[in-house]
Amino acid sequence: MLVRRSLFPALLALIMLLASSCAVIRGGVTRQTIASEYYSIAEAYADLEKYDKAIPYYEAAAKQKQYRNAARYGLGRMYGLTGDWKQAEDIFESLLKKDKGNEMLEGAYAFALVSQGKTEKAIPLYKALMEKHPDDPVIARDYAEVLIVAKQYEDALESIASTREKFPDSDVLKDLDDLEAKANAALAPPEETEDSKTATKDDGKNGKTVKKNILDKKAAEKKAAEKKAAEKKEADKKADAATTDKKAADKKVVADKTAAESDAKSTSSGQ
Repeated sequence: MLVRRSLFPALLALIMLLASSCAVIRGGVTRQTIASEYYSIAEAYADLEKYDKAIPYYEAAAKQKQYRNAARYGLGRMYGLTGDWKQAEDIFESLLKKDKGNEMLEGAYAFALVSQGKTEKAIPLYKALMEKHPDDPVIARDYAEVLIVAKQYEDALESIASTREKFPDSDVLKDLDDLEAKANAALAPPEETEDSKTATKDDGKNGKTVKKNILDKKAAEKKAAEKKAAEKKEADKKADAATTDKKAADKKVVADKTAAESDAKSTSSGQ
C-alpha cells in the first residue's frame, strides 16, 4: 500500500507536465514528447492497478509511431486485466502478425485465447514455445499455469512434475507448489462446508488472479530485461570512463618522470 501511495505524487506531476506540454505544443514541444508523457501516465496507472484509467492514455500514446507497439501491448494487457479478453486477443494477434516469432506476444496471445476457453488453439502455442526453449523453466511454469486456467488439471500436474524434475534448483519451484495445490484442490474438492461454499464462490476471483499473475509476470520480466540492459550500458560507460582516466593518469606519470629526468640531467650538467 505504501508503494502505491508513493506513486501518486509522480502520477500527479506527470499529468501536470502533460497539461503544460499541451498548452505550449505550438511553441516547440514535439508530438513524440507528448506521446512519451501519455505512455508514462498509462504505465503509472497500470502500476496502481487502475487499468480502466490507463486505457485512454495507452490509446493516446499509440498514435505516435515510436510508442505504437509498446503502447498497444500495454493496451492489450489492460483489456485482459479488466476482463475484455476478446479485445486483448485482437490486439495481441495484430501485433504478432507484424512481429512474427515474438515469444512474449505469442505467450500473451495464447493466454488471451485460453481465457476465452479457446484451448484447442492456445495450448499448441504454449507447447511450441516449450519446444523452442526446453531449458526455460519460466515457460514451463507458464504452460502449467495455462493448463490450470484451461481446467486441464491432470495434464497440469504431469507438467508440474516434469518441470520440477527437470529444474530442481529453479526459482519457479515455489510457483509450482502453489499451482500443484490448486490443481489437486480442483481434482479432489473438499466436503461441502461453509468454507468450501465460500471457496466455490471465489473461484472466479481466483481465476482472474491467476490470469493477472501471468500478464504481470510477463510485464515484470520485460521491465527486468530492460533494466538489466540499462545497467549494463551504464556499467560499460563507467568502465570506459575509468579506462580513459587510467590512460590519462599513466600519461601524466610518464610526463612527470620525463620532466624529473630532464631536471636531473640539467642539475648534473650545471654541476
